Amino acid sequence: MSANTNGGGGAVAEGTTPIPVEQVPARLAGAYCTLAGRCERGFSTSGFVMPGENCVELTRKRLELNGLELLAAAVNAGRVEYHPELMQGCLDAITALECKDSVQRDMPACEAALTGSAALGEPCRLNEECEGSLICDTRASCPGTCVERYTDGMRCSVDDECADGLRCDPYSAACHEAVGVGEACEGDTDRPCLPGLFCAKSVEQALTMHRPAGTCAYISHGLPGGSPTCSPLVGLLCGEEDFVGGGRCVLDSLVQNSATWECDRSWNPDTCGLAFPEQCLDGYYCPVDDDAIDSGMLRATCEPLPQPGARCADRPLLPTLLPSCAPYARCESGGTCIELGELGAHCDDDEQCYTGFCDRFECVRAHACP
Repeated sequence: MSANTNGGGGAVAEGTTPIPVEQVPARLAGAYCTLAGRCERGFSTSGFVMPGENCVELTRKRLELNGLELLAAAVNAGRVEYHPELMQGCLDAITALECKDSVQRDMPACEAALTGSAALGEPCRLNEECEGSLICDTRASCPGTCVERYTDGMRCSVDDECADGLRCDPYSAACHEAVGVGEACEGDTDRPCLPGLFCAKSVEQALTMHRPAGTCAYISHGLPGGSPTCSPLVGLLCGEEDFVGGGRCVLDSLVQNSATWECDRSWNPDTCGLAFPEQCLDGYYCPVDDDAIDSGMLRATCEPLPQPGARCADRPLLPTLLPSCAPYARCESGGTCIELGELGAHCDDDEQCYTGFCDRFECVRAHACP
């Protein structure tokens, strides 16, 4: 089945309360967000859900627009066989996944609940119509064709399109091998980290190019002994299990390529710095940009994040972790914030669309025909 996010296996749970087909998108969104919350420890390492945004709402909308809003019609037409009493088993399998296993695409419990009959090479209108772990390739035509998931280097828009062990790299928009702790990531290889990891870098690396190479690492929620120093670039943060009442890792100085970060557990809406997590409330940001850093001005006052139509915020050192636009808006290539796009909206990058797929400057479905 297609969830247009990570997937994995699990046992079928029978005898549970049947879930109506109309509820499938929302219930799947909840399961995937539960998994993401556990694996990413409260941070969106993929940039799909930014601070101030609702993971379940965004995921539900992505699932629906990428075909699940058409699921009930496909079931009624006999193109998909749905077993409502088995859907809870699918949800349980998703939430029970080990983070590293969510790059494996076979999902027996979910394929038992939603069964397609179209074989390899046969026509289809959405992923769920295809057998097993096949997906519906609609890039060239509608109806599309049931195909194997994409191999290394093939263009993609979401992880679920890629074969086992691969993730959809958001920068190259291609499937690449997902790598583990201590392995080289991003840079020229475009290798993304496994779910739950992020690509840690030094200040010098972060300043050298748009997407420098780094090393996959876990995000830490605090150092032993309550160390006052930290570094979000390498995943060493402040706090314990969460950041409720915890500290923020704030840039204290930057001299040439040497940065000093310190834990700050205070909160003052009139004073902020470049920090992770943000020192400002959701929907606000600290306007410490590259020019301010160059001049040594590392403190500012929280301001509202730019709304659609305004210039994107400059987020030095942490551009993939901190939002540059208001919630549910993204930065286009020209440097202006635009609303997340519905089907047919103008776009110049996949991340600007609710579907996660921009084709010929238009937001479209990734794997479904109208």
